[in-house]
Amino acid sequence: MCGICGYVGIQADSSVLQRMVKSLAHRGPDDSGHWIRNGTALGHTRLAIIDLSKAARQPMTTQDGRYIIVFNGEIYNYQTIRQELAADGEVFRSASDTEAILLGYRKWGIDILERLQGMFAFAIWDDELQELFLARDRIGIKPLFYAPVGNGLVFGSEIKAMLEHPTLHREMNPASVDSYLRLGYVPGPDTIFQGVQSMMPGVYLKWKGGTLGLRQYWAPDFKQPSWQGNETDLIDELDEKLNDAVKAHLVSDVPVGAFLSGGIDSSLVAAIAQRNSSEPLRTYTIGFSGGGDEREFARTVAVHIHSNHHEQLITSELVNELPKLIWHLDQPLFDNSILPTYLVSRFAREDIKVVLSGDGGDEPFAGYDWTRYALSLPNLPKLWTPSGWQWAYQCGLGGTLKKLIYDSCHGQDARYLRRMTVSDSFLHWLYTREFCEQLSNYPSRKYVDSLLREAPVHTNGDRFVYADLGAYLPGDILFKVDRMSMANGLEVRVPLLDHH
Repeated sequence: MCGICGYVGIQADSSVLQRMVKSLAHRGPDDSGHWIRNGTALGHTRLAIIDLSKAARQPMTTQDGRYIIVFNGEIYNYQTIRQELAADGEVFRSASDTEAILLGYRKWGIDILERLQGMFAFAIWDDELQELFLARDRIGIKPLFYAPVGNGLVFGSEIKAMLEHPTLHREMNPASVDSYLRLGYVPGPDTIFQGVQSMMPGVYLKWKGGTLGLRQYWAPDFKQPSWQGNETDLIDELDEKLNDAVKAHLVSDVPVGAFLSGGIDSSLVAAIAQRNSSEPLRTYTIGFSGGGDEREFARTVAVHIHSNHHEQLITSELVNELPKLIWHLDQPLFDNSILPTYLVSRFAREDIKVVLSGDGGDEPFAGYDWTRYALSLPNLPKLWTPSGWQWAYQCGLGGTLKKLIYDSCHGQDARYLRRMTVSDSFLHWLYTREFCEQLSNYPSRKYVDSLLREAPVHTNGDRFVYADLGAYLPGDILFKVDRMSMANGLEVRVPLLDHH
């Protein structure tokens, strides 16, 4: 895991790139590097995980000097790609996954993306064609931002690095403020900053001579399953796929541990990781005095799977950490797990560089309460009699039942959105007239609504999963995990979101 940044088509002195790289030092405390030539610059900070030698330093250049890459992430099947390239005569100068991408791009072009199993955001400069290629992984595990500036382009793993470039200005995007107040996060491709865009998951970008083009290379596949077996066979196949995913995520030249909360997702990942490890897996848990302490549950799982368990009770004054967290986030995020994620990452980083996490389990398996609520709420008006209403009011349940009946009368989409977003009526009450006038200059940013309308699926359950994968997962969960872990120089891998 690392940090990348750079710009093309813009003349700037080397001190600009140095400031951009320095702002990402927390993402890659092991090393840093830069490449700059004729208005093109690439910068990198390194967290050494695979091939710890200097041969894997970045920016990395092909032997002929034509292609230069900066890469953030991990490619779990890089050995397979290397073997395929070596069989065709490619000569490697390192043992890194970075070089597998670089030489793979030289051989296959954009088709290298189809071969990559892992999390990634990278930039490749073709010095012969004077062309920049940016790509982000399928789910959006690794971040990548960009901003067109005149005929040029500035990009980075974090917005703070881009703001070090003098051509970018800190101007707020009113439509993104509206999105944040609706959802609790800013969904891509917008960011809180005017003119700065988030590269969407499964998308690549090409820039050449001032012309920029975006194209989606992957989207979730919701084809109707052709499964013919029984439930036991289905469970066995799922177990095999989960085992393969977790096993692939253990590839590393440094020890790999796991977060463990005692919940289903983290416990499943830790148990499978331990099953595939020759030594006790290092697991990490934090707890809080005064409630919300998960240490007992995690301890029970750790004993069951025989992991080498570490736990920490947080008792210090946590408010002192908030300015640091805000700086790392770059833009607002309303999620009460920001602080615990930061603290457990800080705790694990005292001992290790890489951990597995159970994040991403709710989205593909429809685990969120708003999804289950939208799908399972019965048609209550047909069920309740006048005597039932009288009993409900006597028990103090009238207000709750009104909400349930309102939701049941407005269909599953309305129920889903009501649990996911803040209502228009509340926001109209909240906003000033001046702010509403500002918003009138922007197209509607009801991103979750549009995902539901455009979902290429047939069942409502799949449509809600599609919306979760497209909005909440990259906009909140993965954004939070990346920022809070990388704030501590810790790589977090999410095997439940594996693609292979």
